[in-house]
Amino acid sequence: MPAHFFNLSNLLTYVSLLAGLSSVLWAKKGLWHLAAVNLGISVLADIFDGKFASLFHRTTIEREFGAQLDSLADAIVFGFVPVINLLFLIEGIHDGTYYLFLLCGFFYLLSAVTRLGYFNLHPGGHKVFTGLPTTIAAMAWLIIYFFEPNRLWAACAFVILGVLMISGIQIPRPSSKGLLVIVAILIGLIATHQFFTIP
Repeated sequence: MPAHFFNLSNLLTYVSLLAGLSSVLWAKKGLWHLAAVNLGISVLADIFDGKFASLFHRTTIEREFGAQLDSLADAIVFGFVPVINLLFLIEGIHDGTYYLFLLCGFFYLLSAVTRLGYFNLHPGGHKVFTGLPTTIAAMAWLIIYFFEPNRLWAACAFVILGVLMISGIQIPRPSSKGLLVIVAILIGLIATHQFFTIP
């Protein structure tokens, strides 16, 4: 039964989901720097979840389940969560702007799940990604959150990131050193998040 697949090897994926939920709660309160911190935690968890899972002895089916769980978590945290967070920006609006913003958000979500579905079928080589990975899109949202998004920039980001995710653009996979730089930047942003607060 499904409960048998609760496994410590998937802990970082669960952490990513929890941080994504927390991001929504902080965005609802308008505390964008804290929404960013939690999204950053999700990104860090996603970067290391595979390496963490490999520390455990797993059956073939458990490894396959872990891969599917990771993809589903990415769809929620890096696809759905940014849209939900930014819908708070249009609360109280009842004109055409509301529907246009909603359409941009839906395009982003559709692009994210399409990108993840494509990646599951075509994981590609070890050197490049085809289309912008959802994790990198989440890093873009992280920066946008730190500087407090507005409706116009959020709508533009939905469209631009959505197009990049479903495009044929070839993005080199980061080397070990490149990954360390990314992790260091993320940790630095998380550690200094209080300086992004606006009195």
